[in-house]
Amino acid sequence: MRAVISTNGTLIDERAAERLGGGLSLLGLRLRRFKTGTPPRLRRSSLRLEDAEIQEGDAAPRAFSWRSRSVRNRVCCWMVQTPPVVREIIGENLGSSPLYSGLIRGVGPRYCPSIEDKVVRFPQHERHTLFLEPEGVSSESIYVNGLSTSLPSEVQDAVIRVIPGLERAEVLRYGYAVEYDVVAPGQVRGTLEAVDMPGLYLAGQVLGTSGYEEAAALGLVAGVNAVMETRGDEPLVIGREEGYIGVLVDDLMARDHDEPYRMLTSRAEHRLVLGVDSARERLMARGVALGLVPQRVFHVEHERWADMRAAAEILEGTAVRPDRETCEMLESECGVRLRSSTTWAGLLRRQDVDLSAVAGLAPGLKELSSEESEVVVGRARYRGYIDRHTREQDRLQRLARARIPESLDPASVSGLSREVVEQLRRYRPRTLAEAERVPGVTAAAMAILAGCIARREGMSR
Repeated sequence: MRAVISTNGTLIDERAAERLGGGLSLLGLRLRRFKTGTPPRLRRSSLRLEDAEIQEGDAAPRAFSWRSRSVRNRVCCWMVQTPPVVREIIGENLGSSPLYSGLIRGVGPRYCPSIEDKVVRFPQHERHTLFLEPEGVSSESIYVNGLSTSLPSEVQDAVIRVIPGLERAEVLRYGYAVEYDVVAPGQVRGTLEAVDMPGLYLAGQVLGTSGYEEAAALGLVAGVNAVMETRGDEPLVIGREEGYIGVLVDDLMARDHDEPYRMLTSRAEHRLVLGVDSARERLMARGVALGLVPQRVFHVEHERWADMRAAAEILEGTAVRPDRETCEMLESECGVRLRSSTTWAGLLRRQDVDLSAVAGLAPGLKELSSEESEVVVGRARYRGYIDRHTREQDRLQRLARARIPESLDPASVSGLSREVVEQLRRYRPRTLAEAERVPGVTAAAMAILAGCIARREGMSR
């Protein structure tokens, strides 16, 4: 039997899963307590937005999905400031906040604190910025980002009424807080299967994340791996060097966190090569293997990638020499003085050029779409950094391919410390890549373990 538990907070009017935490605890899982909150929702037609600062969206927005052909920007947000009197209202009513009254003891997210936390932790700020965000293209509901709160409804009314533009706001839904149980880190594998409870897969806030995107990513990994285990197929494990999902899972699996986890780009050491421009090249083959991407689509993408690689080779291989005609043309068109021979890619890497002008003259780009050209130019500019990351990825992939035999008892490996043996027995990593991320496993221990596996493989041949 395979079970997947995936949670992401409490929905409106949904009963709390009060017995879930107790059930997980009875299974032997170590728990901790987190909390999260949400701001009030207001009726758009009741707001006075003429004096609010408008926040336009991207002039040329891009779709989230590669399947989308086009996308239009039809909505905008607004920005307002809380007046100083908001501090006074909240200060006078802190005792009625579940967090400050002691009713809620969980730890909240660092990156989106409640308005109560802002007032208490940052008393030097008289005002706080709020963003009024439509919850849909034609929705009347406005999400007041920055006003997360669990204060009583009458206090929320008092706060909202003194904010410029919101004096007559109609509240569709008041803000509220949710406290929930979290499975402490170090108790799941890279597949999101519980280490000590085979067949149980965990995802979402039960693992300590905060955010719908994180929950969706974890739910995909857990669901896929539950099916793969049932079929007897290889699990889906995305490495840190392959995608942000890999960073997310790895951090939850092996790194301690004492507050709700958000997937920030700064957490990824390989973020330079994890951009949206390369997502298809990195992960589409996984989608094909899982049956999520048609083979014909993969074939078309392969041709597209080949065209982009060919353009990149032209940029790197086509010389630009400082003859009189070329120098005059580059200075006139691109604002750059050429003093020595280079390549078109070398020109794109310079900081003193008009980038769009150089790209407009460079060979190999005219046959590409504007999006493809932008990607090729970006990769050319960061070629040195990308090459360094590629070398690091090759090292990690070699490690990932080295499997640790299930029959190998860490205690039988000469040279491993007692702590390392205990950690390897506890986490039971399947590969050297997983072992490298187990807390307490040192570089020296990795070298010993890798040597042991290499000797065993040599003896078995």
